[in-house]
Parts: sequence; structure tokens; C-alpha cells
Amino acid sequence: WGEAVAAYDAALRLDSGNVKLMSLRQHCRQMGCDWKSWESDVTLVEDLIAVGSAHLVAPFNALTLPISPMSQRRVAEAKANAIAEAYHRQEEGQEKRGGGNGRAKEGTRKRNAPEGRLKVAYISQDFRSHPVGFLFEPFFASHDTSRFEVFAYAINPPEEKEEAEEESQRERIERSVEHFVTIHGMAAAEVARRLEDDGIDVIVNLGGYTLSNRNDIFVPDFPAAVKVLYAGYPGTLGFRNFDYIVTDPFSTPIVAHAHFSEKLANTRATFHPMHHRSLQPPESESESQSESDRREAYGLPREGFVFCCFNTPYKIDPVTFGHWMSIVSKVNGSVLWLASASSEIEENLKREAGNLSDRLRWLAWLPKEEHLGAKGLCNVFLDTANYGAHMTAGDALWAGVPIISMPGRTMASRICGSILMSGVGSGTIVSSMEEYEDLAVELALNATAYEEARALAAGARDSPLYDIERKVREVETLFGMMHDLNAAGYGPFHLFLSNETETEDEEDSSLDRKDEL
Repeated sequence: WGEAVAAYDAALRLDSGNVKLMSLRQHCRQMGCDWKSWESDVTLVEDLIAVGSAHLVAPFNALTLPISPMSQRRVAEAKANAIAEAYHRQEEGQEKRGGGNGRAKEGTRKRNAPEGRLKVAYISQDFRSHPVGFLFEPFFASHDTSRFEVFAYAINPPEEKEEAEEESQRERIERSVEHFVTIHGMAAAEVARRLEDDGIDVIVNLGGYTLSNRNDIFVPDFPAAVKVLYAGYPGTLGFRNFDYIVTDPFSTPIVAHAHFSEKLANTRATFHPMHHRSLQPPESESESQSESDRREAYGLPREGFVFCCFNTPYKIDPVTFGHWMSIVSKVNGSVLWLASASSEIEENLKREAGNLSDRLRWLAWLPKEEHLGAKGLCNVFLDTANYGAHMTAGDALWAGVPIISMPGRTMASRICGSILMSGVGSGTIVSSMEEYEDLAVELALNATAYEEARALAAGARDSPLYDIERKVREVETLFGMMHDLNAAGYGPFHLFLSNETETEDEEDSSLDRKDEL
């Protein structure tokens, strides 16, 4: 990242007013935890959005910054408009050249009656060895196949197996669905034709504006189907014709409705599924080791309090990091264990830590079979502020580690709190950074308070948070409601599941459940 920043610096010396280069430089600085110009970089992004140049800001980058949720929506809308314009230009060019792609005209397939099995297509670039791939393999396998016909459309190409693997993660995902379709290299209009030919009722975007996404696939109108954003991207896509985002009342409270171009389809508790009960515990010699020996093996002190945050480093900001350093300075012998990314990022964070740099420790990438056991060596997980822990929060609670989180105004900042509410309650959710710091220090110095928090975290394994079949039933109910409304010519509307709603063996049309709409 430092080399990229230097290149942008050189380019800006030749073209000092180029705001696109400035925006790209800001992104590279953030990715490398280079905060020397943090305040001016954030101001630059805010100014670009304010003057109508939101298209120069990457939507995913906007989620990680301390800017308003409406600003994040404007960035997403600018990106969505650019994608739609490019798609329609390409379609017009095809028609002028007479080289039509054979896609059926939008609206040729009629809305299906709400009967028979619903056909649901999940589209992702991450059906591979990736957190999305690991999570959705058991999610897909938990679908009620008497009511749902599940398709997985893979944007990513086939992956090579690891040497010791009998089958790849992609192959395991293939076994978990009825239909696995590779769309790598296909034009968006070709994918749209395939979706129509397959008679898909619910089209689910699992990627949003994450790396290698193909949001051009979702530009066309599909009157016979609803389009849904789920799990892979914690914000709005900004498309004018995208129907729903699956969320929950904590992640997106009522005041957040205006921050989304989609309607909000709410599960009861956290919308985020967790797959940990399907994981096989690894066979390990570490069980015979003492905790001190295990800590030492990972570069931790044999004794002392271990704070941690295994969120990707670009989620860290200088304000939060400053509070982390204040926390470890108040707890003698404590360390802060962070996810290792590169030597450049580690050096930047050491510089920010100053005379406390010797308190930093780094966790290298671990195989999925090992990482949960390693994380169990931590005492308290400290969440990031602007874009918090999501799957990583599920890992920490599963390992019995308490989490301190401060939800903000954006969905990305609130999901960790939603996960905590589902797993352990609100005891370690705070409303200010001062409260955040005070609680972290109290848990480190007050043994009784720490043991209580640790016991709650350990009990999360038995909570609904990790009941993936229950979560699938809720999502299925929402999909059914979306489809029934669309088939009747209504919606989209904000959707809620009441506590009395049955999520399996349902015989009534969801249109009859007016208390849920």
C-alpha cells in the first residue's frame, strides 16, 4: 500500500487538482493503516459526496469511514447508476450491431402463483475457500427442499484443491444445493437469460460491493422474481429496482429505513447466520498442553491479560486504536493481539502505538480447523467502531471470549451488537468510547466481572445465535412473503416476523398474515 500511495503522490504532483487520484490515495492509506492524513482524508470523502462527486468513492470503502449513513447511500447510488448506465449502453450497442444476445425481453415471464416449490438462486463470487463459502454450505443444506429448490450461481471459477483435501470447498457447496451453475465469464445479459430460463422466483445477491462482484447481473428488471441482498454486504446497493435487504431490527432500526434504497426484510434476532455447530472439532495435541504453553506457541506472554481484535486491519481507525492503547496502558502486563496482514501494516501500527508498541502481538493466518482454538486464548475481544466484527464476532463468542462493541448509526457498525443481543444480551454493548474503555479495563482488573462476562460468552453456544436451521426457516418465511406479495402484484414493503409466526410447516399464504407486514 505504501508503494501505491507513493505513486499517487507522484501523480498528484503533476496533476494537483485530480480528486479521483486523491480518493484512490485515501483508500490505499486506509488499507495500509497509514493515518498520518486521516482527518483530511475523511474530510476529502465527505466533500466529494457533498459536491455531487460520490461516484469517486468506492461504496465498500465508504462503509469503513466515520461518515453518515445517508452519505453512504449516496455513494452506493452513484455506483449503482454507473453500473446500470454501462449495462444499458452495452445492450443498446448489441441491438445496433444486430448481435442480440438472445435474452428474453424484460417482463416476458409472468409472475408465478404462490404454489409449488419456490426457486431461490444465490449468486456469489465466493463459493470457494472463503468465509461466505464456509458459512453458506451448511445454510444451503438446511433449506427445506420440500418447499424450496435451491440454485447456486458461482461467479468465481473452479478452485484447485489443497494437497490434502479430498474435495474442495466449492465441491462441498455443490453437494449442498440441487443446482450448481457456473456463470464465470458470462455476460450479465446471459446470466439474466439463464435466471429466467430456470424460472427463478427469488434472486439473492451474497456479494454486494465486495471484491470481484458482478452487480451488473442485477440491473435488469425481473417482474416474476424478487431481488434480495443478504449477508455478504452490510449496506444498501443503491439500485432503484432492487427489492429487499435481509436484516434485523437491531442492525437497522426504524430510523435507518431512509438509508436504504431497498425495503428491509427483518428476521427476529440477528439476520447473520452462524455455522459453527456444523464444524468438526480438530484433532489436536494442544489439549495436552497447558494454557501457558499454548499462549507461548502463538507469541503471547505466558501470563497477563490478552485483549484482541481479529477484524481485518482496514476496519481499524486511529480514534479506536488510541482507546485500545489507553486500555493496555492501564492494565499492567496486558497485550493487544491483532490479525497480521503485512509487515507494512504492522510497522504502521507500531508507529501509532509509540512506546506501547511492545504490547502488540500478531496472529498469522491459521487453517480454519485451528483458528477457533487459538482465539479461545484471548480474554476480551475489542470491536472496531465504524465497521465492526461480523463472522469474527461469531468466532469469538463460540470460543467463549466476551466482546465489547459500540454500535453506531450504520448497519456495518451495528451488526456486532445484533450478534451480541442474540447470543449473550446487551451487557457488553456500550454507547460511548469512554464507556467502552472503562468496561475493558474493569473486565481486566475485576475478576468477578470478568468471570461473569466469560460465563455469558461460553453460554452463547447454546443460544439461538448458532441455530442455523432456525435462521434458515426465518429467511425462508421472508422469501415466501416476498414472493407472495410479488405474485399478487404488491410490494416491496418493509417486512417483519412477529413472535407468534410459525416458520415451518406453514399452510397459510403469507399474505394472510397481515401482522407481519
